[in-house]
Amino acid sequence: MAKSMVPPDVAENMKGIKHKIVILSGKGGVGKTTVATNLATSFAKRGKSAGILDVDIYGPNVPKLLGLEGQRPAVDDEFIEPVPGPLNMKVMSMGFLLQKDDDAVAWRGPLVAKAISQFLANVRWGDLDILVVDLPPGTGDETRMWGPPFTGGESAYYISLNKNKRSLTLNIKKEKGKVILRKLIAQSDVLIENYRLGTLEKLGFSYESLKEINPRLIYCNITGYGKTGPLAHEAGVDIVVAAEAGLIGITGEKNGPSISPIT
Repeated sequence: MAKSMVPPDVAENMKGIKHKIVILSGKGGVGKTTVATNLATSFAKRGKSAGILDVDIYGPNVPKLLGLEGQRPAVDDEFIEPVPGPLNMKVMSMGFLLQKDDDAVAWRGPLVAKAISQFLANVRWGDLDILVVDLPPGTGDETRMWGPPFTGGESAYYISLNKNKRSLTLNIKKEKGKVILRKLIAQSDVLIENYRLGTLEKLGFSYESLKEINPRLIYCNITGYGKTGPLAHEAGVDIVVAAEAGLIGITGEKNGPSISPIT
């Protein structure tokens, strides 16, 4: 039997929900949130116990569509209570947690995934017939949307950092991915990697093995804390560095909570 990829706390918290409907799209601005809201409302009108989770991190508009702007969920030591919505719907949205409606949320991949997981695990959904989930648009790198200005549908910021680059996704835990990467390395000048210390070595891509494929290869290894010392094997992600440097403690509005200065 295949091992479940659902975190245990999420599975436990959602076991009372009979059906989950996920609404997603390849890009923003196509009416995804309207569809999600109308679906949840339609189920509620038909006598179903319905909930809607708005985790469109970059544009949480469900509160506006349901007339719940300015509402705040009750929070205890373990759970967040959904905001009561029309037709007895249970409503939770990233918009309820922002200090102001126009606050910007500039989070990237792992932080977005963590936020979605927390909404599923820490909101007290209870028993529901249906939960409709409005996900962020699948636009890839969020910096594509950081504008204006835009050129050809992509932000000038994104283009300035990525022009003339090519990207490829590989699963180098699989042999097929390893074969492709070795072929690329054989014809490359430089390899730059920022995995946790020792990760590529475990996967068979140490400098010693790669120089046999390409003797002229320049191998650049970037780590958060160097190759020695008690933190050498820790991940040096930006939010951790910001916290350790004290930046999080000096951001945010006066008398308000700290804000992660994610760039």
